[in-house]
Amino acid sequence: MQGFGPDLDNYADPELDLERYVHGRTATWLDHWRSRDDPTPEGARRHVERVRDAVVTGLGGLPERSGPPPVTVTGRHVDAAARQVVENISFESLPGVRVTANLYRPDGVSPQQPAPAVLFACGHAYAAKAAERYHLVCRSLAAAGMTVLAVDPHGQGERVLDPDHDPDSGRGWGVDEHLRTGTAAWWAGRSLMAWMVADLMAGVDLLAALPQVDPDRIGITGNSGGGTQASIMLAVEPRLAAAALGTYVTGRREYQRMGQTQDPEQHLMGGTVAGVDHADLLISFAPRPLRVLAVAWDFFPLEGAREAVDRAGAAYAALGAADRLSLTVDDSVHTYSVGMEASAVEFFCETFGLPVPSDPVVGPGGPTPDQLRVTRSGQVLADDPDAVMITDLVARYLDTLRDSGELAPWLGERVHRHRRRPPDDGVRWIGTAEEPRLFWNSERDLWGAAVLLDPEADPGGAAADLTPLTVVLLPDGTRTRDADRLLPAAGTGPRFVLDLRGQGALTSRQRGRHPRASLRGYDFKLLCDLIWLDDSLAAGRVFDLIRAVDVLIADRELRRRWPGIGPRSPVRLVTVGGLARWHAELAATIDHRISAVDHDGSALDLDRAIRRADWDEEVGDWQALVPGIAQRLDLGRAGVQDGGS
Repeated sequence: MQGFGPDLDNYADPELDLERYVHGRTATWLDHWRSRDDPTPEGARRHVERVRDAVVTGLGGLPERSGPPPVTVTGRHVDAAARQVVENISFESLPGVRVTANLYRPDGVSPQQPAPAVLFACGHAYAAKAAERYHLVCRSLAAAGMTVLAVDPHGQGERVLDPDHDPDSGRGWGVDEHLRTGTAAWWAGRSLMAWMVADLMAGVDLLAALPQVDPDRIGITGNSGGGTQASIMLAVEPRLAAAALGTYVTGRREYQRMGQTQDPEQHLMGGTVAGVDHADLLISFAPRPLRVLAVAWDFFPLEGAREAVDRAGAAYAALGAADRLSLTVDDSVHTYSVGMEASAVEFFCETFGLPVPSDPVVGPGGPTPDQLRVTRSGQVLADDPDAVMITDLVARYLDTLRDSGELAPWLGERVHRHRRRPPDDGVRWIGTAEEPRLFWNSERDLWGAAVLLDPEADPGGAAADLTPLTVVLLPDGTRTRDADRLLPAAGTGPRFVLDLRGQGALTSRQRGRHPRASLRGYDFKLLCDLIWLDDSLAAGRVFDLIRAVDVLIADRELRRRWPGIGPRSPVRLVTVGGLARWHAELAATIDHRISAVDHDGSALDLDRAIRRADWDEEVGDWQALVPGIAQRLDLGRAGVQDGGS
């Protein structure tokens, strides 16, 4: 099999189609919700409530908690220069989940004189709460008179899944761990961010219960990944009285234009369809005081931050709180910069009625990173191999959802909704007499493509509508190496090798240095964009497969060559590789025309991928994701582990 030449034999250029398709759908929804902004007090209040509900839904719900957690203190350090005491503490945010944190207690604060507090959400730094910039911001806030709690998020600081990894390798912590565990969480229908938020909400519980803290004056800040966490907290934590969000706020449209990637907890399932952009997160906090902290030279586009603040400003104004929303921009790169630090201290002091220090930034000093360590070894899991980690939380959640209904109706709805069906099939036959190739409109903005392996007309003149149709799915479609060795033998009907969106001759243009199958690659970025659209690559590919059957059995040229092809033709799918088998078996689950799925024995190990967050990036098995589908699969049964559905 020769397959297609470049650009579908120079008939069309599909390399940018999937990207444009995703961006176009995103823009349509963004414009839809933007047009519904209502600059009246009642409209602003409805907007706030709608976004709050959409965020909780997009997180897959929030774990149940049980009030202020008990606190264990493992160290205490006097920081005389910054007029504070720093305690190394841990607490349980959920049963068995140990959160490591530092508590900064300023001098002069007591139960008789309770003061404000700030919860600090850490961004992507390996040391997390002990990272130098984060530690300095916390020192400055505490020196200004605020109790500060800085917590390690999942996958960072003292809460890494692989405590023996090399932190300088860039593997095994932070983004890499979030990619693996966040994707596993999506399979179960929940976001990794839901458990990050549970930690932060437990932090609010802890602060509110401290006698020296005024529970009506608790704020939150963080930058980068911490800014993401804080932004979600705006919508789900009503006890927060003020917030300063650093180097995260922009807009979906602007961020897509930059082509940047993010890890899974930063993506909200169905968020764009439900009307949640960065501006909407800001609006969800109205009319409480809110400052957006940005830098001029960020990979989060500043243009998006300005637009988000302008849009949210209309809702704040409608609620009589125009002066409570502000934006500051520091001439810096992506970090919690010194300028941002000064702005945050000023903002919280003015909001909470504290005097603004003449020099709001405290210089280096205080406890060292080692002195800020909570655990004996530096890692929760090294101290206690039985500690409940994020993989355990995903498995625990999945175990509560075994009886979630039948797969077929749910899957059919996931596969077919949001599709933009074309007005006609638009089939083009190209290629040679020895190897006919054809392509068609799968959706309005996406092609389907296939190679016909049997170009000769049907010699037997089979009865109408009874000639079988064979569709072959290979690991890389019509571009699969050594395809001829993998192809099934000829049967009594035509055989096609099919390309699904983003595969074979329809492969998307790649950006960056990472391979296509990587969780850091551009195809994964497009998957994340689809998650915002309440969609997935796998759902789209299953649609493409079913749509190909629709197109082929109705095509005039194919029926001229094979008169027995028609609506009653049985469809046989032949697959090579676990991912192809998965797509085929999902299609067979919802399309009764598919009479058989023949495979080569390859299978995806979903139990390993979901329960252990152990992904095969050479295969790219993350491409099989349909968010929430694990709720409808018994992953303890060998049939599913072997790839069955």
